[in-house]
This record gives sequence, C-alpha cells and structure tokens, in this order.
Amino acid sequence: MPAHSQQEGILDGSIFFSIDVVNLYGSIPVNEAIDAVLVKLDEHGHSIDTFGLSKEDISGLLEQSLGDNVFSFNNDYYRQKLGIAMGNPCAPPLAILFLDQFEKKTLAASPYQPAFLARYIDDYAGIWTHGQQTLDDFLTFLNTQHPNLSFTMDSSRDEQGVPFLDTFVTVETCENITKIETELYIKPTNSGIILHSSSAHPKETKLNIVRNMFHRAYNNSSSKQKEDKSVNKIWNLLLENGYTSRLLKRLLREVQRVRARRGSGEEGRGVRGDERGRGRGGKGRRAGTEDGFLTLPYIDEQLLWKVKHIIRKSKLRVRIASRNDNKLKTALVRSSICKPSCPGGRKCHLCMSGFKGDCTQKNVVYEIRCKLCQQRGRKVGKYVGESMRPIRLRYNEHRRDAINKTTNTPFGDHFLNEHNQDEIRTNSDLLDLKIVYRAQDHPDRKIAESIIIRSRKPALNSQGSSWPIMRVV
Repeated sequence: MPAHSQQEGILDGSIFFSIDVVNLYGSIPVNEAIDAVLVKLDEHGHSIDTFGLSKEDISGLLEQSLGDNVFSFNNDYYRQKLGIAMGNPCAPPLAILFLDQFEKKTLAASPYQPAFLARYIDDYAGIWTHGQQTLDDFLTFLNTQHPNLSFTMDSSRDEQGVPFLDTFVTVETCENITKIETELYIKPTNSGIILHSSSAHPKETKLNIVRNMFHRAYNNSSSKQKEDKSVNKIWNLLLENGYTSRLLKRLLREVQRVRARRGSGEEGRGVRGDERGRGRGGKGRRAGTEDGFLTLPYIDEQLLWKVKHIIRKSKLRVRIASRNDNKLKTALVRSSICKPSCPGGRKCHLCMSGFKGDCTQKNVVYEIRCKLCQQRGRKVGKYVGESMRPIRLRYNEHRRDAINKTTNTPFGDHFLNEHNQDEIRTNSDLLDLKIVYRAQDHPDRKIAESIIIRSRKPALNSQGSSWPIMRVV
C-alpha cells in the first residue's frame, strides 16, 4: 500500500517522460536480434542451462525459427523479410534483448543522460532534469541511431500528465517538495466493456473481477487523493456494466479490510470464515490435500451449487472450476485468414452436402439429420454424437452406414426401417451435419455431448445417460 506520508522528492523542474517504439516487432533485424542473444549468453552463460547446446547451435536454431516466417493470404504465401512475427513465442524475449543492447550503446553516446530510465518491453518511462529543449533533442538523437527504429514521446511539460501503461503520471510540487504522483489511467478509446453482471458466468468469477479492479485502483495510486479518483473511475465503469451500488460498497469495504491487514502486517490472521480461500489461490486449503481438480462447463448458478453440494456430501476433496465457451470469440474468431483447403477436394461428401464450415475440425459435438425425412415431411431422424477425429471422417462413416443399412448403427437402422433402396439410390444428398459444440479436451467433449443429448432428445440416440465424470475406486 502506498506510503502517503513519504516526504522524499525529486529535483525541482524535473520532467517525467514516456517513450514508445513504433512497430518494434516488425522493425527488428533478425541478425541483430540473434547477436543480442549471443551477447547475453557470453555475459551470463555460467548461470544459463542451455541443455547441451553450443552458441552455434542456438544461433542456427534461431536463424531457422526466425528466418522463415511464412503466412498465407488469399491462398498466396508470403515470407516476412524484415522483423519478427508477433505470434512467434521468441518475439518478446528477443525484442527485450535487442532493445537492451540498443539502449546501452545509445545512452553511452548521448550527450545528456536521464536521471531515471525504465523499460517494459518497448515502453520507456524516465525522469529528465536538463530542461525541455534538451529532452526534445534527446528524442531527435534517438531517432538517428538505428535505420529501422522510430520513437515517439510524451512528457509532463506545462504540468500535463503522461499516460504510461495503465497509470497516469504527473509531476506535482507541494510545500517545496516535487514528487511523482500516479493514478489509474483508462484510455479515452477504451470501450468500457468488462464482464457484465448479467453474463452467464459463475457469480464468484464476477465478484473476483470487481475485487481485483478495486485492488488495481489502489495499487496504481500514490496518495489518498489519487486513490479516491482511481476508485471513482472503477466504480463508474462497474456501474455501467450492471453492478449495483450495494454490491460495490460491500466489495470495496472487503478490499479495504484486506489492504488494511496487509499494511499492518496482519494478513492471514483473523480472517473471517467467508473470506477464506475465496479465489485467493486456495489459501484456505492446505496444499496437496485435494483429490483432484475438475473443470466443468458452466450452465447456471443453481446447477453449479448442486454440483458443489454433491461433491461436499461425497467428502471428495475436489476443487471445481467452471468454464463457459459459449462466447462471441468462439463463433466469430478463427486463427486462419483463409478457410483451409479440404483434403477430400471435390469428392468430400461432407462439403458436397452443403456444410459451410471447416470439414477438418476435430474434438467437436455434432448433430446429423436425415435429409430424406425432411424432404418427405416425416419426423426427422436426428443423431447427436462426438468425435476427436476430423469431422469429415465421422460423417463419411455415418453416410456409409446409411447407404449399406448397417445394423446396430444409428443411421443404418434408421434407413433400414424408414427408407427403401429406391430413395437411397435416387438421392446422393442423404444427411445434413452441423457442429453444435467445439470442445477443449476429452472430458469436455463427453460432458457436452451428454448435456446436449439430454436437452435435445434426438430420436436416433440409444444412449440417454450422462457420461461418468468421475470414477471412485
């Protein structure tokens, strides 16, 4: 918690500034980034486990992983000629090392030095004590030091504040003491959208979001006055997202109690029972005493409470986490710019059936309907299933069972009992498939299939019971 009584200050006339590197990842020469890595290996090689790799091995591996950044657009392939791909896991540490080498050389050659300079990846913050004109000259100097790098700057000239990451920094003088003051910063372009109070997420998730946002307001503030301004910003943001004043007052008091205990060194003592282990990384439990961890799809609070109640009654020491995959990102966002090409080409039965998605999708729950029933106005035969393999392969199996009237299969039995051979022979378009759920893993897929079968009651499913979540031996 900020020490509001602290009297230390900075030199009168000091300027706080922030510097940003324009398009850092796309501007870094690969060979210079690799050289920066090798320099660090020389400096700290004695404390780095390279798993038996020599400097030459590491250099060669980096050249291979960074030199062939290939991407596709409109079915054409391109290779990135300059910079590091932002999706590459190596990009952040390489950018940090590259800028580390750059700033050491640049500061050594600069006629003026900042009194303080810190960097978070490509965002610099510093204090300048040589006047505004020399600070402007310093920015000009930076922009002449590398042909690929360009810098922009904000400074606290004319007593203006400077945004840096999620803080708003000002230089203020009071009682002949000049100090750096900070408060929470929210960009003007911020949409103001957070998890709404009415969204389909566990109640405890939403409460923890509120708590953490209040903690953030306090952590980013340097004085009591700044704390009040920061909390007010968060309060208004939460009100706009449906959280009630009554709830916010209760959670704010809770956050203030927690921070007061931290400030007095009493954290962990005298904690009320209802505050113990609540989203705090399991502080209310002894580490290593759980029987397991179970992640379940979130349906509603009532069902979640029933599941937790059953687990408590069973005396299993299982921790429950809820996940909600029913969100806009799942429906709208995909990593590939272009739809992947179908491996079956013009002979893919699923694509020929009118399926609009990616026929290579895996780990999904699907629903298949009989098109012959739809065409003749009969009660449509439906089947819900799941597959960890590409969905086109599972569709082909169902289609083959239907054509061959394979007994003891959902569509084999359906076509045997409901459709004659002439209907099948004169219609190549037999089944209609759609994806109803994209799963994360095997249990998620099985549980989702059970829930969907129970909800939709498809006529061709013989298995109506739920998939066993746990098996106690």
